[in-house]
Amino acid sequence: MIMELIFPTMEHKQAALEYRQEWLDRVPGEGINGSWGLQRKEYEIYERWLDDIERLVTGQSNNPNISVPATTYFAFCEICKDIDRI
Repeated sequence: MIMELIFPTMEHKQAALEYRQEWLDRVPGEGINGSWGLQRKEYEIYERWLDDIERLVTGQSNNPNISVPATTYFAFCEICKDIDRI
């Protein structure tokens, strides 16, 4: 199986929000590790989350606790691309 790391874009909005909702339905109150807080209420608006992770790359985070650049990626399975999962 070949995994591909892809920086999130608007193209991934539907898959990301579906993943988020599935996570919230199955594991209420738990964070999605490595997602820069995608489960948080303010990130129901995908564009807000996307803007925040784009700022992380350049070290311009709006979070004063983050002092170094960081990057969030989606991992896609080469074989599973047709099922639109992240």
